[in-house]
Amino acid sequence: MPVVDQATFAAAVLELDPAERTAFVAALWRARGLDIDRVGPGLLRLTDGRTLAVQPAADADATADADVIVALDDGDIDATRLHELALYGVDRKALARLTDQFFDRSLDSLAAESGVPGQVAPEASGSAPDSVPIASTPEVDDARSRRIVAGVITVGVAVFVIATVGTAIPFGSGSSGTAPVTETVTPVSVDSEPATSASGVTASWLPPGVTTGEIDERQLAAVHADLVENHSYHVSLVYREFIDGEPAGLRRERIHVAGDRYVATVHEVGTFRTRPVSFVDRDTYANATHRLERHDDGITVSPRPAGRLFVDDQARLIRYYLSVRTSRVVETTTVAGRPGVWLATNGDPWPGVTNAVGSALVDRRGLVHELVRRYDDPEREGVSVVVALRVRAVGETSVERPDWVGNATTNQTVAGGGDGGGANGGNQPVDAQPHPARVG
Repeated sequence: MPVVDQATFAAAVLELDPAERTAFVAALWRARGLDIDRVGPGLLRLTDGRTLAVQPAADADATADADVIVALDDGDIDATRLHELALYGVDRKALARLTDQFFDRSLDSLAAESGVPGQVAPEASGSAPDSVPIASTPEVDDARSRRIVAGVITVGVAVFVIATVGTAIPFGSGSSGTAPVTETVTPVSVDSEPATSASGVTASWLPPGVTTGEIDERQLAAVHADLVENHSYHVSLVYREFIDGEPAGLRRERIHVAGDRYVATVHEVGTFRTRPVSFVDRDTYANATHRLERHDDGITVSPRPAGRLFVDDQARLIRYYLSVRTSRVVETTTVAGRPGVWLATNGDPWPGVTNAVGSALVDRRGLVHELVRRYDDPEREGVSVVVALRVRAVGETSVERPDWVGNATTNQTVAGGGDGGGANGGNQPVDAQPHPARVG
């Protein structure tokens, strides 16, 4: 099983909002073959009656009464034990499904973020380590004496991206690092073509715009845009900011696009000293004619913007973050059933940008499935940024109208007063004449 270090795993869990984190813990327990149900916000119950409070969703009362507290920083099950349970307590296929469902990337992608592509961990035996309380253990029985106050959890974690072959570049705190990968990497077999170059890659099947030692970011961005345009897909954009190595802010956007519709959800915690890279401002739903945006005090309705929404945004990020001083192919792999390559980048031509390193996962056609970039902000001392773009489920994504849309109309009163304009002639329910979302 690919190695995923604790820091990378904790960072992925931290990206989840409170409800998603609770759902992830429940799914992890079910993957262990245990029956567990959600009985309240952040509160799970096993069939034997014991309860788990998952921070930060669980309130103080639920936490005080829980048998087991799941909290990344200081719980009965903390980041270390949750990592052990996930990596060694369930089998590879189950864990791969969980990472794909909750973290928006494959198990191999998480391993690559850890800076250890090609290494493997022992296959799970199906039983969790003794140190992870699942049912009745002395630690669980004593847990009630450890009343942990509910609250937003921040974790001082290191985030890794691949900088050069065999090197993991850490930043942040709380990481002991990872053993470097040597130059000898055993590539995944790709079709029947031999891998003969020094980096284990045959140039004849590299993606458009990619050679073993150079990236034409404009060509690759254009090919990627052509591959996602007029298809359904799921794109996520994560922006993390660190101050002097400590986590300061996290912003995550998840956008599902199918046909004329899209739905975007935004999760944001902490504060930022820089303006986060973003595709949308807030939770959004759009059909062929209207765009609805969710505010704290209401919903705004406006005409849907023209243009290739999100397609051009993705191409722009690919051009920008793959415009680098040096790049190289470091490993072959398989992504979404197709041959692909991991790229490592270093440096940034923009004046003043330092410690810029990154990685990208690109399939043979030129679809960029994942792009991660880390750099120090040139204008703000001590500020480091990590941006991660991930594209998945191309041709396999559907869009459902979110519940918060409710009975919104085309003349919906907007947040702060006024109305939404009433495009298409008058005050009509949004989606009054459904436009089926195409898939594929």
